[in-house]
Amino acid sequence: MKLLKYLEITTDKPKNVCLKLIKDKHIKVNGIIITKEKTVIKEQNDEILLDDELLIYEEYIYLMMNKRSGLVCATNDNFQKTVFEDIKEFKNRELRLVGRLDKDTEGLLLITDDGNFIHHLTSPKHDIVKKYYVEFSGKYLDNVEDCFIKGIVLDDGEKCLPASIEKIDDNKCYINIQEGKFHQVKRMCAACGMKVEYLKRVKIGDLLLDENLEVGDYRKLTKDEILMLKK
Repeated sequence: MKLLKYLEITTDKPKNVCLKLIKDKHIKVNGIIITKEKTVIKEQNDEILLDDELLIYEEYIYLMMNKRSGLVCATNDNFQKTVFEDIKEFKNRELRLVGRLDKDTEGLLLITDDGNFIHHLTSPKHDIVKKYYVEFSGKYLDNVEDCFIKGIVLDDGEKCLPASIEKIDDNKCYINIQEGKFHQVKRMCAACGMKVEYLKRVKIGDLLLDENLEVGDYRKLTKDEILMLKK
């Protein structure tokens, strides 16, 4: 990796600022001042200092976000605000979403620049279960749990994979699904006479949404959480 790119990633500073740091002799590589931005470094082995501060390189970033309603799950959108509006750092990384949530849905959203991690969690063959908290209007039918187990038939005739629904009270429940069809939870509920009024994803695989995260906030995943999701 070239020194300039390394500085952009580790300092989160704009390219022009990083160039100036190099030209003004603020950067040392293994104790030697370097003034050429194209210098190739070994990011896992070389010691890079900004003045006297050791810069720490992370190969990948893994974030847990408590998504807020009103933001679309997209990297860029010319007409609507995206979830990346709430991420104030890592501007020089190519972060991507691990799956998506509807604009009006809140809750657990994963963001990373690790392509293999994204593929593992989104590939249908891995059967990763997502859990949603649902508030709804309408009646919770006696046979709704059996209908979910057998596979709900959506309004376009497509049949969902077996899923589960857990009643909390007359207008609240949890729903567990393996797929990610368009507006799937809302459409599954609608097929059973239930209208979703509020939807929040609370779990992906064995990873629970951190209860300490305010809506719109995010944090890095711990090493244990990353390993758990990679299983």
